[in-house]
Amino acid sequence: MNTEYDISAKDTRLISLIGVSHGWSHFYQLSLPPLFWFIHTEDGLSYFQLGMLVTAFYVCSGVFQPAAGFIVDRFGPRRVLYAGIAAMAVGTALLGLVLGFYGMLLAAIITGMGNAVFHPADFTILSQNVSEQRVGRAFGIHAFVGFLGYAVAPMTMLWLADNLGWRAALVVAGAAGLVFLMVLRFLDRGELEVQLDEDSNPKSSVVVELRTLLTLPIIACFLFFLATAMAQIGLQTFSPAALLILFETPKAVGSVAVTLFLFATAFGVLGGGVLADRSTRHHIVAMVCLGVPALLSIVPGYVQLSTYSLCVVFVVIGIGLGLSIPARDMLVRALAPATARGRVFGFVYAGLDVGSAVTPAVFGWLLDHGYAPWIFMSLGAFFVCAMIAAAFAAAPYKLSPVLSKP
Repeated sequence: MNTEYDISAKDTRLISLIGVSHGWSHFYQLSLPPLFWFIHTEDGLSYFQLGMLVTAFYVCSGVFQPAAGFIVDRFGPRRVLYAGIAAMAVGTALLGLVLGFYGMLLAAIITGMGNAVFHPADFTILSQNVSEQRVGRAFGIHAFVGFLGYAVAPMTMLWLADNLGWRAALVVAGAAGLVFLMVLRFLDRGELEVQLDEDSNPKSSVVVELRTLLTLPIIACFLFFLATAMAQIGLQTFSPAALLILFETPKAVGSVAVTLFLFATAFGVLGGGVLADRSTRHHIVAMVCLGVPALLSIVPGYVQLSTYSLCVVFVVIGIGLGLSIPARDMLVRALAPATARGRVFGFVYAGLDVGSAVTPAVFGWLLDHGYAPWIFMSLGAFFVCAMIAAAFAAAPYKLSPVLSKP
């Protein structure tokens, strides 16, 4: 029997199941925004109200994500993951079924609560069940499939809305998620189960468990996620409008640059997974990879670039960000005790949701008050803040080579 082959096949199967599940969560995150025009035109909801639905989604996801981490540690990630997929699917379908703003707000809250479970559940499963030499690549593929979910959602939802109407589009998307959940349950042969050690994971009080989170390295990781989320959301959401204001750059050019940024980030993540598996000092890897985006993200705000140069700059920023993502995940994994990985991942990844909820207000205020160049200066500042946070997150690390043998 080829034991190495068997282990590799098991890892591949597990990473595939978790990766596709993560892709569905990202798909649902972008299922509603492409339909804003249809909803505004047909049902009369204002763009402010529609924006509030997205804000409610991310606020609920950020608030409930640490709680989901505690539940994962107490009861295991498998059932929590199933519940999250079901909640996102049902919530998305309800967005198309309910009438009025408040009904949609409730549906958005349900969807956000479902989204809260994925990072603590996924990373607990991958950390515990994937072979040690492949964990970095597992994290990279996990992030890569998430970006694919982002890429597929807008075109899919627009096609469904054009052919079926926006309400039916959301119902179909929700129903497809429930079908996926049944397929996942059928394909799961126990790979998603994590053995809980009752002796090493006692039912301690919430106060005692919170102390695991209130340490400098873990708080620094939360701030790292917060800063990178604000940089990424700010760039992909507000840079086309800022470029139009500054240099009259056509919206189509800005949109193409953002699309290339997202694809570059996705493929950078795959390389970052290999790099993370060869790394022993993941904070250094993350800091170096973010250094280039920190410098380049300022340039478009002060130098009028040609279309080609702008696209190249956005691609390089995306590659740098993507390369840093698996290293950041490995950094969190190194800090999390085996019996507390759910709550640690849940807490630090809440920074992504907080950043996603706060960024529209911050960058929108800058544009409304004529500070378009500060959009790009802020991007650079947030990348630098992430680098500083990564340094503080490495407080318990001992000096060791940055790269180890594969």
